[in-house]
Amino acid sequence: MNPYRFKLIFVIFFFAANSCCSQTHVIDSLISLVNSTQIDSQKVKLYGDIAWELMSVDISKSEVYAEKQLALAQEINNDAFIAQAESDIGNILNRKGDFDIALVHYYKAVELRQKLNQPIKVAGIYNNIATALMRQNKFKEAIDINFKSLKIFEEFNDKNKQAVILGNIGNIYYELEQNTQAAIYFRRGLSLSKESGDPSLIANSLVNIGGLKYEANEFDSALVNFYEAEKILTKNNLIYSLGATYNNIGKVLAAKEDYIKAIEYYKKGLENRIQFEDEYGIALSNLNLGGLYIKQKDYGRAINYLQKSEYIFKKSHAFINLKECYVQMATAAELNGDLNSAIQYYKLWSQYKDSVYTKESSDQLLEMNAKYETEKKEQENKLLNTQNKLSEKTIKQQRAVSYFIGTALLLLSSLAFFIYRGFKQQKKANLIISRQKRDVELKNNIIEEKHKEITDSINYAERIQRALLASKKLLDNNLTNYFILFKPKDVVSGDFYWATKLSNNHFVMVTADSTGHGVPGAIMSILNIACLKEAVMQGITSADLLLNETRRLVVENLMNDGSAEGGKDGMDASLLSFDFENNVLYCASANNPVWIIRDNELTEIKADRMPIGKNDKDKTSFTLQTKNLQKGDLVYTLTDGFSDQFGGASGKKFKYKPLQELLLSISNEPMEIQKQKLNTIFEDWKGNLEQVDDVCIIGVKI
Repeated sequence: MNPYRFKLIFVIFFFAANSCCSQTHVIDSLISLVNSTQIDSQKVKLYGDIAWELMSVDISKSEVYAEKQLALAQEINNDAFIAQAESDIGNILNRKGDFDIALVHYYKAVELRQKLNQPIKVAGIYNNIATALMRQNKFKEAIDINFKSLKIFEEFNDKNKQAVILGNIGNIYYELEQNTQAAIYFRRGLSLSKESGDPSLIANSLVNIGGLKYEANEFDSALVNFYEAEKILTKNNLIYSLGATYNNIGKVLAAKEDYIKAIEYYKKGLENRIQFEDEYGIALSNLNLGGLYIKQKDYGRAINYLQKSEYIFKKSHAFINLKECYVQMATAAELNGDLNSAIQYYKLWSQYKDSVYTKESSDQLLEMNAKYETEKKEQENKLLNTQNKLSEKTIKQQRAVSYFIGTALLLLSSLAFFIYRGFKQQKKANLIISRQKRDVELKNNIIEEKHKEITDSINYAERIQRALLASKKLLDNNLTNYFILFKPKDVVSGDFYWATKLSNNHFVMVTADSTGHGVPGAIMSILNIACLKEAVMQGITSADLLLNETRRLVVENLMNDGSAEGGKDGMDASLLSFDFENNVLYCASANNPVWIIRDNELTEIKADRMPIGKNDKDKTSFTLQTKNLQKGDLVYTLTDGFSDQFGGASGKKFKYKPLQELLLSISNEPMEIQKQKLNTIFEDWKGNLEQVDDVCIIGVKI
């Protein structure tokens, strides 16, 4: 697939665009209105209007007002207002590139709109869902929901929205290099756009047709389309859509080897997308610039732009784009003579090459298209039959008998033909199904066997990792009252807890979050534990010096890991050294905080803002902090998994502040009850969402 394929994808909530000055005036007026009104229903609508206007000015502030809109809508328990707020938040997150969470809000909005029997609203949200799915390269799901949206708009004869959906369906086929199929939908969309006279739709159709001309190497003709689209968008102040148009112009100029003008247009597109905080578009612009700098042999600058794209594509799960990004990075590194980096990028490309759409999946899209066309034809036939029946009532009575006899004979002949053909087709279908069933059973057996092997290996790895954690016997012998809440995201974990006795009789306990989770995180945790043990064996007893030596050992062990940076992995950790004879706590911490609750007040031991691993501060010593303890003090040490978990009504992170308040509220409970409540609240917050990271919280009562 060509890495520079990108079209102007229209979404319903992006149709409107205003000048910045006009928007500022409108926003100020709306804020003044919302501050003066006391009617909740009006406030909800105004919050939504403010969020809409801010979306093209300040996306972060837009999200704040959308959250206010949702909170008030839920407070007054109005399903229509809640649905609108959920949809608006989804639009903002879609713009920001947070596609997974955007989809959570969209599906909540769909459920409420269906409950309220509002099919047009449902179809509009479907369009936005399809755009989020497409940007994640989930083409089958995207085209399926696009067809659902298209059917609703056809039923209500909304030609403007049909034009949008036809363009989006065409874009999916275009991305999959099925240009013949894409052209069919683009032309239908262009026809409806001209009927409507809507400038945004006409510009979109011009860009779509221009993309096909570009693929056919008709560069001059493609430029005519793109320049015309630019003119229409500029004239009608549709500024947001100019980013993609500039990108397309740059793409054609690059193909014509006019690199100076191509870079000019690519950068104009990038600036536009940065202005509107369009993360996915920013990534595509950076990808194009990286490719162009490779052609100009400026490999360092190419890698810089491509790495920016890599971060966004990986976060957005846009695996096709990510795959192309790694190909370009590998090419740049290889041409620059950096063979080690080139090999690493090719390996990363290999990891994602199976994530792209397969031929089988592509065929499924064609089948879905055929199904849609068939259903549409059936609807047209039903309408035609109804019209014929109405017209037949006007035919003279004397001709009715002859028509009836002729029709009956024709129907009998057709029926006999269809029965015979159906019998033959059913026989053929049964044979195909039998073969497919055997193939599926064989594949299932292979998959089950492979799954069993992988599961057994991971379970065995979990036993090894658990054996390296601090044992219950060691903890019970040194701590009188404590709990450990340990919830790996997968079977094995990057988080770990470890303990030992030092030569000065102090008891050391480490709570750590290794780089990664799952199998890579578990491997990293084993290395981190080994480095901790080696540091202790050297006779070091000071908490800060133990972390310094552990960091040195981690960096030393990873310096030849093959990456360009060398040894940047490691862990965030807090190391607590208890002197129980004198009730003194010595602490050193890398990024992870330590909290102490005394008399219902929480005190935080601040962590050093650097990890245990290679970084800009890896020559700076960790800070030794000392705290005198009293009987009844509660000491909590933790990783970031609990606070970073998405959930709740809005699908947001739990965060540290609410976690501190939660610990304060349960601090008078027995330690085991605290653990149970923390676990229950975590599971309730997470709900049906996926656990995002390993979780480890340890509480010790003095």
